[in-house]
Amino acid sequence: MKKDILFYIITLFYSVSLVLFSVYSYSQIDLNLTLWGNPVYQSFQNHMIYLGYFNRPLSFWIFISLVVCFFACYIFFLKLALGKKISEGKVLFLILFSSGLLFFSYPAFSSDIFNYMFDARIVTKYHLNPYEYKPLDFSSDLWLRFMRWTHRTYPYGPLWLILTVPLSLLGMEKFVLTLLLFKFSFFLLHLSNTFLIYKIVKGMKKDLAFFSSLFYALNPLILIESVTSPHNDSIMLTLLLLSFYFINKKKNIISLAFLFLSGAVKFSTWILAPLFIFKLFRKNLVYISALALIIPLIVQIVNREPYPWYFVPLLGIISLFTNYFYLQVAAIVFSFMEVFQYAPYLLLGVYTTEVAEIKTYIFYISLYIIFICVFLYKIKTRR
Repeated sequence: MKKDILFYIITLFYSVSLVLFSVYSYSQIDLNLTLWGNPVYQSFQNHMIYLGYFNRPLSFWIFISLVVCFFACYIFFLKLALGKKISEGKVLFLILFSSGLLFFSYPAFSSDIFNYMFDARIVTKYHLNPYEYKPLDFSSDLWLRFMRWTHRTYPYGPLWLILTVPLSLLGMEKFVLTLLLFKFSFFLLHLSNTFLIYKIVKGMKKDLAFFSSLFYALNPLILIESVTSPHNDSIMLTLLLLSFYFINKKKNIISLAFLFLSGAVKFSTWILAPLFIFKLFRKNLVYISALALIIPLIVQIVNREPYPWYFVPLLGIISLFTNYFYLQVAAIVFSFMEVFQYAPYLLLGVYTTEVAEIKTYIFYISLYIIFICVFLYKIKTRR
């Protein structure tokens, strides 16, 4: 009875934190963007803009406090799930409730979703090829006022464009409607990834299926990068998980087809093709695939910087191996440090070289902490 009361108290605390985070996300709304002309909303937006742009120290500490709350609740729920002290219904509720609340948050930490929208808009409104035309070529378009990376042509695989064009058409050139359609699609992708992790783990270690799905779905980094400020790494993971699912069912051709489709969103997963085609490391294919995905990650980090969303597919695969405690610890520590990467920008307000360096330092510190945690765990287990 006492444990049930504690669960409901923590769940209430978690719910309030989610609501506050969704509200806080509007503090990062672009100054050139107005989502709604309603006077009440306008007053709300102005107050949030003042917090995010003109009271950055307070904004910084609010963000840090909410992130700490998220991870504390996340670890509490994981502990309950690992000890079989939480029902399947409660697990399902937590997954749906958390992602459902964050669906209404503003994409505060990345403008990528706006780029996805405009890339599709080049096709649906201007009837041109985004591989040949960049957003900056349409300088009179009002959407450019709040966009970033307008100087590049389409950088993704063709499948992502094919999937986003219908959303743009349904949006009927209305910005808010199009944004909601895109966000709802990412919301569904997040739930799909959670379900696929459940199905795959159920086929390997049935008793860990719900724990693994919770491990992925409530990870604050995953929620932020898949629902709040979503990225197409989510659908890349969806297709990759489908590939793993079907190879476990010994349906190799279907599995290879989904691997190909995953690479048609972002090309990095095609590095796994030889493993699937030649059936290398068949007994440990998923584990070896996780290691292989580190290679394109290193290339991306060296060429750019360690953006948090790069690690969504890797964390998704790690969620399939929650029977390894050191992987759990490593994933949680790493996720916390990656979310913390947003803190320097929230405090300083500009992406300077200094901010980029701080973010890189945070990344390497997280790797060092993970190494120490794994090392200590190995020592403990040998005693």
